[in-house]
Amino acid sequence: MKNIFRFQLSLVIIVIVQILNTHGQVTTVGNNSATSANDYVGWDANETDPLVIATKAAYNIYFQTAATQRMTILGTAGATQGFVGIGTNAPQSPLHLHG
Repeated sequence: MKNIFRFQLSLVIIVIVQILNTHGQVTTVGNNSATSANDYVGWDANETDPLVIATKAAYNIYFQTAATQRMTILGTAGATQGFVGIGTNAPQSPLHLHG
């Protein structure tokens, strides 16, 4: 089931990338490429363009591992926009470390 979800997610990302006419790379479980042995979203060693992770509106960006939110970048407009929280989903300073 996880592999099907990852495959579907990969297809969605590929379609979005094609629509935006940009480069994109997503690896999946069992990837046999010599330059990308592990799962990741990003560039391989051959890409020369910068990697951009973005939202086009004022939305937060969340990073998770093991279904737990680990890091947050606040995108909501206001005094806290751009604050980064590691170990908290509500950073109160430009870099808020918790735990």
